[in-house]
Amino acid sequence: MEQRHSQNPNFSASKSPENQQNHRGEHPFSQRTLLQIPLNVNFQTSDQAIESAFSRLTLSQDFQAQHETSSSVNLPLRVDGLEAAKPVPFSLGFDEKQENTGELQQALFWAQAQSNDCGVNGPFSLDVQQNLNVGPEMMGIGKSRYLDGIGIGVNPLRLMEYQGHGVFDTFNDNHEYSFLHGNKPFIGTSPQYPNCLSSTNNFMNFSSRPSLCNNQHLYQWEEQLSIENLRGRIVSLAKDQTWSGILKFKLDEGLTLPRLEMVLSEVLEFLTDVITNQSGSQFLLKLFMVCNVEQRSRIILRLTRCPFQFINICLNSHGAKAIQKLLEKLNTPHQISLIVSALSIGAVALANDPSGHLVIQHCVKYLPAEYNKHLYQWEEQLSIENLRGRIVSLAKDQTWSGILKFKLDEGLTLPRLEMVLSEVLEFLTDVITNQSGSQFLLKLFMVCNVEQRSRIILRLTRCPFQFINICLNSHGAKAIQKLLEKLNTPHQISLIVSALSIGAVALANDPSGHLVIQHCVKYLPAEYNKILLNEIGKNCFVIATNKSGCCVMQSCMEHSCGELRERLIHNVVAYAVHLAEDPYGNYVVQHLLGMKIPEVTTDLVRQFEGKFLSLSFNKYASNVVEKFLETSGESHSRKIIIELISSPNASMLLVDPFGNFVIQSALSEAKGHVRDALLNLIQANVSSIRNNLYGKKILSCLEKKKLLLV
Repeated sequence: MEQRHSQNPNFSASKSPENQQNHRGEHPFSQRTLLQIPLNVNFQTSDQAIESAFSRLTLSQDFQAQHETSSSVNLPLRVDGLEAAKPVPFSLGFDEKQENTGELQQALFWAQAQSNDCGVNGPFSLDVQQNLNVGPEMMGIGKSRYLDGIGIGVNPLRLMEYQGHGVFDTFNDNHEYSFLHGNKPFIGTSPQYPNCLSSTNNFMNFSSRPSLCNNQHLYQWEEQLSIENLRGRIVSLAKDQTWSGILKFKLDEGLTLPRLEMVLSEVLEFLTDVITNQSGSQFLLKLFMVCNVEQRSRIILRLTRCPFQFINICLNSHGAKAIQKLLEKLNTPHQISLIVSALSIGAVALANDPSGHLVIQHCVKYLPAEYNKHLYQWEEQLSIENLRGRIVSLAKDQTWSGILKFKLDEGLTLPRLEMVLSEVLEFLTDVITNQSGSQFLLKLFMVCNVEQRSRIILRLTRCPFQFINICLNSHGAKAIQKLLEKLNTPHQISLIVSALSIGAVALANDPSGHLVIQHCVKYLPAEYNKILLNEIGKNCFVIATNKSGCCVMQSCMEHSCGELRERLIHNVVAYAVHLAEDPYGNYVVQHLLGMKIPEVTTDLVRQFEGKFLSLSFNKYASNVVEKFLETSGESHSRKIIIELISSPNASMLLVDPFGNFVIQSALSEAKGHVRDALLNLIQANVSSIRNNLYGKKILSCLEKKKLLLV
């Protein structure tokens, strides 16, 4: 049920800002002088014409104005200074008198805005003391929309961050949303942001363009946000999410060289603190982009002055991301040498770290080879020869697995590849059943030649029971599935299938193993699957009544062919009645019916003959009966329906939780005199089914099919 909100559009009480602050607790800014900025408020009608002037304007006690015949009036917007230590609420109040005539609503409101260096341009809490009634003539729609106060009214009005903009939103009792969108920053003064607040439909516009006579107040605000006034606070502001965005905006606007030098000098002193902070690292990247070559070199020099401190930066998640971006922008040999020399000292530690290894990979990827003389020292430390005896343990580590795969992608000489392969083969089970190890093994398999691949397959299947255990492991099963897609010799295929057939039932009934069996059936040629399918056919009932096994049975029937398929289907038909009543087996029978093999359908109808009524009362078998009606053809479905309605207990189907679905399917498939007989059955029991939950579903089905009872 739709939740509705009560609404009172005509509040008579009007509270002053002082009362509001007392009501919510004394404000920390209550004793300070507020910066006053005029706010121009425009109300426009839907046809963009003003039909009447404002009248009976009521201003707050701090301001007075004369009545004007105009569509706009300058109002005071009071904004607190930026020296506060932590965010404070933003409050907006209304003091209005209005005439509910058919003409333009007459209203005037005052606003009090309070912000600080952590709050500008970020989410605010917004309180509205009295509602603003925007009439239908103003909005150009058929209904009024109201903006109600949080403390006084019941509908919320809030200022929030939305796609980079400050957004007012509210909803009325019809769940119709009104949005008042504002550009960043909230109190915008630059040409890029001419509007402080504007509505999505332009019916209501709050503009930050003040009258020229009051521009001196606007300049005071711009002056407070100037870089000079932020001197000494750049580092702390850069680490704040909101102010980081404002500072980046300032950099985008462009700074004079002296101002840029001022910012850079402050940042260089606390460079480590800035780059290891999420917001600070983003600001630093922007600063790096606007700096000239000499200034960039100073940043790099300060970063790498203490190599161990630089290594720690690269081990930090935010620092590592920033360094990766810097690596892409280095443009002098000196900058590159400084970075690589510092990295080479801790290359192994970085390569083995979740964040640091990305820096190492970025070096290899983005730095020109001719500048990598220091990097060659790192390459030597990470060469395959120096990793001898540790390949297996490193392959099972998430970070090192990625590095080893990178090495394989680069290409190894045959002796080096043999060295890696010989180590892995000795501990193949440990590697393939490990998440990172299995991914490394797949990459190794891809770069191996046919003879080396055969050695891997031979070692995997040397002990069939151990191979079965690998396939029962979630990571091992995924790896084997990938291997199955890459087998390219009869010998490799035979080794895999022979080992799998020994544990076919256990695999088919396992959440991981059944995927391996299905991959065999799907990707391997039919002639190689004979042993596997024979084992599955022999254990048809055990597999078909398992949650995972029923999926295997369906895949086997779908992808097998010839004598193997006939034998498999014959076994399913033999157990069909029992399978139909099983939670999982019924899916196998339904799948077989869905294959629409005429002779198989006939055999199944014969198996179920005389049992359709009793099976229709079964939760699982009723689905099978419906499938019979839908797929067996007109002749068989007519025979089944006649069996159902001829029974003395046929009327029980009409009010049965499962039988009613069978009747609905019968109504869809029945034709001619069979349909008439079915409708007569429903008509004879209409009084009982009208009072039954399940019977009503049948009547609803009749209405949809436009079948009228006599």
